[in-house]
Amino acid sequence: NTIKKINIASRAYFVPSDEHKGYEYIYFPCRARISRKAQRKNLKILGIQNGRILDIHYPSGNVIALLVHKLYKQELIKNMQDAGIKYIDNYDPINPNIITNPELQSLSIEEKTKLAKEKYNQRLLRALPFIRSDYTKKSVANFFYTQQLITKEQLDSFLITINNNFNNNKTTSTDQHNNNITTDQINKKQQTLIEKEDSIMDDIEEEEQDKIEENTISSLL
Repeated sequence: NTIKKINIASRAYFVPSDEHKGYEYIYFPCRARISRKAQRKNLKILGIQNGRILDIHYPSGNVIALLVHKLYKQELIKNMQDAGIKYIDNYDPINPNIITNPELQSLSIEEKTKLAKEKYNQRLLRALPFIRSDYTKKSVANFFYTQQLITKEQLDSFLITINNNFNNNKTTSTDQHNNNITTDQINKKQQTLIEKEDSIMDDIEEEEQDKIEENTISSLL
């Protein structure tokens, strides 16, 4: 715990180089598709900091993708390797070969590649709302745009949604103040919500994300 705290504190004085800026999906083999909640429990057992895993999805059969900030990439790979799990280097999420649906095998390579790109784009857009903090959501969305993974229109639409949600939450806070709720009461309530955040994310938001994924995955695989 002491070493972990030192590592966290030291990050405040570390300026990442260009190669360590941004985010990256790291790919690992997996035996089967299971819920994100179950995957996060497995990752925790393996010593992975779940707060560093911004998104989990399955780009193709027997492959799991974990989105992390590039600063955490090597630590994630090492922790997984220590558990005997090697990452898949140079995995291509838009390779036409990931289109395995029998009904789509008559498509040309170009058509499969286009479809894979569209599905990859959809996965990224589905992932963004489930990233925990608004700051990180915006940061990841902007990074996706700079890497030409999402369009300018998609970026703008997502940022508008985030800002609208922020304004709605701000209005709710103002209403609470007008109802004579003291600052201490609000702080205690917020602290309770923070302490329960992990379980809420696992039990509600990630289950919702799983359902969205299940409703769209059949057209790809």
